[in-house]
Amino acid sequence: MAWSKQVEEIRKKLLKRIAAFNRIKDFLHFKYRILLFNASIKPLLAYCATVWGNCSTSQLDILFKLQKRCTRMILNKDFKTRSLELSKKLWWSPIDKICIANRLNLFKKITENKAPEYFITKLAKFKSETNYNLSTLAYRLPKPRTNSLKRTFFYGSLKTLMDLETKINLNSRRLRKDFYKFIIS
Repeated sequence: MAWSKQVEEIRKKLLKRIAAFNRIKDFLHFKYRILLFNASIKPLLAYCATVWGNCSTSQLDILFKLQKRCTRMILNKDFKTRSLELSKKLWWSPIDKICIANRLNLFKKITENKAPEYFITKLAKFKSETNYNLSTLAYRLPKPRTNSLKRTFFYGSLKTLMDLETKINLNSRRLRKDFYKFIIS
């Protein structure tokens, strides 16, 4: 499924809100600029990011650039300032990492049978004979023949989880802390 229409609609809405934000930012204290961002702009970025987070990287880059623009506006920095350091000051994650976190959160709910039945039965196709265990993944990743399979929720979630397994000890007590460090970095 192509997400270009959805991303374009989100971009248009974000640009309108960013323009309004830009007009009033000089009159607001730092604390209230963050509050305004969290109330009017962040929901557009976070809403359904689990679903459309599988869009192409070029489409995610469009949203990421808008997110960086907001970061600079909140901190009153010019466009030459590196946004990565600014995002870390605000403890914000890039939009692609937010999508990963949302996807893995939903995947966890599915494996714990806390999601709708549709998701649970859909995941059963990928399940191997052994039970699910965080330390040894009991799912097999199918070899994709097309890019459309790579962009599906289940393929993307399994791939992300398998990639994360090399970076984070998924069986540790500090899983939340390690995962949070990964998302912020």
